[in-house]
Amino acid sequence: MLNPVYCKILGIEQNSGEEEIKQAYRKLVRKYHPDRHPSLTQEKTNMMEVKTMEVKMMQINEAYEQLIKTFSPDFSPQIQDKDLSYTYYKQGFISYSEGAGGMLARGYLKLTPDLDGLNRVKKALSSFYRAHSYFQRVVKEYPASIWASDASYRLRRVERFCDVYNQIEINLQRKISEKKQEEEEKKKKTLVIF
Repeated sequence: MLNPVYCKILGIEQNSGEEEIKQAYRKLVRKYHPDRHPSLTQEKTNMMEVKTMEVKMMQINEAYEQLIKTFSPDFSPQIQDKDLSYTYYKQGFISYSEGAGGMLARGYLKLTPDLDGLNRVKKALSSFYRAHSYFQRVVKEYPASIWASDASYRLRRVERFCDVYNQIEINLQRKISEKKQEEEEKKKKTLVIF
């Protein structure tokens, strides 16, 4: 019998064969893969929907990988019981590291009030939002997991980082708009002089 959790994710029966698993996987990939929905990834308003699709795809990939291993000649039952919470925790930690390490390593205190600085902040925020969704999933769905306590701690840190970086983003946008206004005023003055 196949792992019931993974079977539920792929929407198949526990006694399904290898071909049924592959068909269910392909069907779900066509439905949930973010690359199949480029209009969603371009619009900032649908970021939560994109993140939900990314998490769903991560579940689908993990389930497929674990179920397909059961048909391998080297299969060991211990591999089948792999904790899904670790997968979410690991992805959350990677996103967390991208956001925190990326900004701190580049010196976020030295951000220039231009589009480059603003893009760096937005990229860090995007990483933190991803990390938040992964850590939240571990805390809510797997509270008994060994990863839940650290995920909870990192979830609080991510929320604080998001607050700070949202404020940095607002300040940078304000400074950029002030800078543009000053440049426009200078252009108007030079046109008036000539």
